[in-house]
Amino acid sequence: MEPHIRDGGYVVVQREVRPANGELALILVEGWAADEYTIKIFYDRAPNAELRSYNSDYKPLIFPLSQILRAERVVHIINNN
Repeated sequence: MEPHIRDGGYVVVQREVRPANGELALILVEGWAADEYTIKIFYDRAPNAELRSYNSDYKPLIFPLSQILRAERVVHIINNN
């Protein structure tokens, strides 16, 4: 099921655990602001990482794995209301 993260919601991640292919992940990419993360479906396609959105209107993002500074597995989403 597609995750829905609303304003004011929380994302719980398992720190220091690299996501497996196809898992939802909190990602920080080199060159982005230090607090600019994205949540995408993660795929290790060495030598690149493919980051996919659940929304098929958006094309996958491709980065060299060396540019992925953090990739932590999302384990739970908590929405208020």
